[in-house]
Amino acid sequence: MKLTYSIPCIILMATVVSFLGFVVENVWLAFTKGYMDNRNMALPFLLGYGVAIVTLFIMLGTPKNSTFFDRLPFLNTSFKRVSFYFMCAFFFVCVAEILLGTFIEKSCHIVLWNYSRFTLHITKYTSIPTSSGFAFIITFFMDKCFTPIMDAISQIDYETSKDISIVFLALMVFDFAVNSFKMFKNKSFNQTWKIDFKHSDEEEEVTT
Repeated sequence: MKLTYSIPCIILMATVVSFLGFVVENVWLAFTKGYMDNRNMALPFLLGYGVAIVTLFIMLGTPKNSTFFDRLPFLNTSFKRVSFYFMCAFFFVCVAEILLGTFIEKSCHIVLWNYSRFTLHITKYTSIPTSSGFAFIITFFMDKCFTPIMDAISQIDYETSKDISIVFLALMVFDFAVNSFKMFKNKSFNQTWKIDFKHSDEEEEVTT
């Protein structure tokens, strides 16, 4: 399997993952807090997830196809490669969450998330249970989904994929920049819509 893809393909993969990140965060919120919202963006894309996956791919490749892992003789079985990838993803998530969470708190005076309620938390911005969960999702995605999706994207005509990637990249970067500036300026979240499942259930109980 190949490790190199065209830049438009990489951007389109980042777009797919950015959308999946939006979905994952809202599913998590729905189950843990009983609501879904726009996650501070106008569009259903969280660019950070796309950038993170592309960065991991550039650094490590995938568990099955990694020039970096090929240089480590002790990673001589599929299980060892997947396990080591998981550990790398775990460390990556911990560092990224601490840096991003701290930066936003210092610059915007906003605490985007707080894992202090979890046991084994490392600062308020990361914890062993949550980072393990993210690392598992990342490792599974990179091992089972990344290459098939990239191969499917690669089937798109180059000029077409270039045009589509430019449009999506421009939209995501513009959305991220505008809403990040709003958060910095207003020192508050950009919640434009919210679906509150708990409140809806309470209303149904009252009306019945």
